[in-house]
Amino acid sequence: MDSDTTTDDDDRKLAEEMKEKGMAVSNCMLEQTMGTVVGVAAGLAIGLRMKSVKPLILTSFMGSTADLGYGYYNACNAPIEEFLALKRMRDEKNRIKSANED
Repeated sequence: MDSDTTTDDDDRKLAEEMKEKGMAVSNCMLEQTMGTVVGVAAGLAIGLRMKSVKPLILTSFMGSTADLGYGYYNACNAPIEEFLALKRMRDEKNRIKSANED
């Protein structure tokens, strides 16, 4: 029984740590705004000259996509790697647990 209690405590701690790391990744990704700001500014300027909303929509989308890419591959790389390491650890524990139950 004690090993089950210890395993449950370990699982709760791992889940809590994953939740914290997930929030850190989310916050980091949401902090990336430069591409969106530049996209909106450029799209607004071009849209006013062309008297159309299409450039604003297109450049805003491109800026948001650039922010996501920059955050994922550069700015938030460390928190993402930490989260993925915890996820791999959880998956390995679950795989071992299910193999032991069979």
